[in-house]
Amino acid sequence: MDAIDSRKFLELAKPVMETDYYENAQWEGEELSSMVEDLEENLDENYDDEDAICAVEQLITADETRPLPKALRALVEYVYDIAVKQGDAQRINNYGALYYDGRIGEQDFHKAAFYYEKAAELGDSNAVVNLGYIYYYGRTGDVEYEKAYLWFSKGAVAYGSSIASYKLGDMFKNGYYVKKDLKAAFNCYLRAEELEKSYDEDEPDYEPSDGGPMPDVMFRLAECYHKGIGTETDLDKALAYYQKAEQGFIDKVRKGNYLVKKMLKLSIDRQEEIRNEIAKDLPQMEWAKKNAGYKTI
Repeated sequence: MDAIDSRKFLELAKPVMETDYYENAQWEGEELSSMVEDLEENLDENYDDEDAICAVEQLITADETRPLPKALRALVEYVYDIAVKQGDAQRINNYGALYYDGRIGEQDFHKAAFYYEKAAELGDSNAVVNLGYIYYYGRTGDVEYEKAYLWFSKGAVAYGSSIASYKLGDMFKNGYYVKKDLKAAFNCYLRAEELEKSYDEDEPDYEPSDGGPMPDVMFRLAECYHKGIGTETDLDKALAYYQKAEQGFIDKVRKGNYLVKKMLKLSIDRQEEIRNEIAKDLPQMEWAKKNAGYKTI
């Protein structure tokens, strides 16, 4: 079975430790430096593949606002190629995500789709959803809403994915492949919110707005309450949901997801729209100005 070779790992890891990325990254633990020190003293040191890959992944996520330096990319490609050969579904998906985002060099949607398909075949739920995105946005060619619908449906039904649920909502809202159904769209968004909140039961430290899909869900529910999409208009609820979306998008941008900056701006702009709408309906209380002495009202 394919396994990480200690000599090869050491050869690729040492240059990584000389990069500015390594020196400046904020991360917990010193697994990679400890491994390098041990291997320099004894090349026959047997490290579990899991430990080695975890050390590399720790660096990948240490600063997601920056692309990976060339030396780290070489190490990532080496250990993830081992993970692919070992059939590690989750890491195969993560490998694809690095190509999708462009952190491992040039953005390459075809490579991303290649690894997503491998991971999906092995049962990775994130890969199933990611393939939905590939076809929904036509990343590798033409937009194919039927395939996107099938992948998102699988993610929502088979894996209980909140992302797949809200993307199905988008398809019902816009009438992509399916018949336009605003009530169904709203219910998909509610289901996505429910799924995200349910994670709290198993993971007490989980923050729904912290880098996950919750801000996207909050924004869509805000739109529904703002414009009466599939439900009654409720400006107070709309404002509350836009505020939650704003904070969640801020968290995402801080973590390096610059693709959501447009959504962040929209969340802020829509709040101003709603405040103006609410202000129009607030009582003017002219009697107070005339009779109660409240000159500043």
